Amino acid sequence: MRGPLTCLFSGTPPIDVWQATGSRKQKEIDVPESKGRKKTPYTPPPSKGERKVAKIGSPGWLAPAMIACFVIGLVYIVIYYVAGSQIPIMNSIGGAANGLVNVAIGFAFIITGFILSTKWK
Repeated sequence: MRGPLTCLFSGTPPIDVWQATGSRKQKEIDVPESKGRKKTPYTPPPSKGERKVAKIGSPGWLAPAMIACFVIGLVYIVIYYVAGSQIPIMNSIGGAANGLVNVAIGFAFIITGFILSTKWK
């Protein structure tokens, strides 16, 4: 049976390092000195006056452009349905697929408005 101070594998009592080497000087010579870590000096965070102010919000042109795209798309589709046959430019766009092209132009403006709305904060 193992006692409280016996080696796990051989069952012999552990060897004292001081007794094995004979003196304290001998132990200090055998063990290499560890290298210290290289620390970078602490630099405190900049004070509140030196910080850059982050821009919060959207650019000034974004909201007017978004609203303009919504309105232009809606007005284009309404004008096409109300008076499209009387306006020469709307009547000549798209050839045989005249109706699809004009509605697609209106929806393109509306979709652009929705894309711009995703950038709005």
